[in-house]
Amino acid sequence: TNKEAVLLVVYRSDGVLEVTSSIPSSPVGMLYYFIRQAPVYIYPDDAFDTVVQSGMLHADYLGSLVRTMTNLFSPLMACTTQQWPHSGRNKVAAGMNRFLS
Repeated sequence: TNKEAVLLVVYRSDGVLEVTSSIPSSPVGMLYYFIRQAPVYIYPDDAFDTVVQSGMLHADYLGSLVRTMTNLFSPLMACTTQQWPHSGRNKVAAGMNRFLS
């Protein structure tokens, strides 16, 4: 991988663990990704979760999307309800509801 890359992708292909800075060209069963904002060194004392966005995608892409919605967007809306205008919060909630149904 390139030390200047901001994307790191890890997946298994034909029984071999692949670690690369690009998206695989063919479908894989499970894919882990790590994204940093800038190509800077990350030190052990850095708060990894604040410097790197990471996640996992499954071949079951709809289930993966639902997990992302459940684990990311739902808590975000629940924790920040006092900061959102009611009209905006209602619009996002209605859109999520429509999308997931």
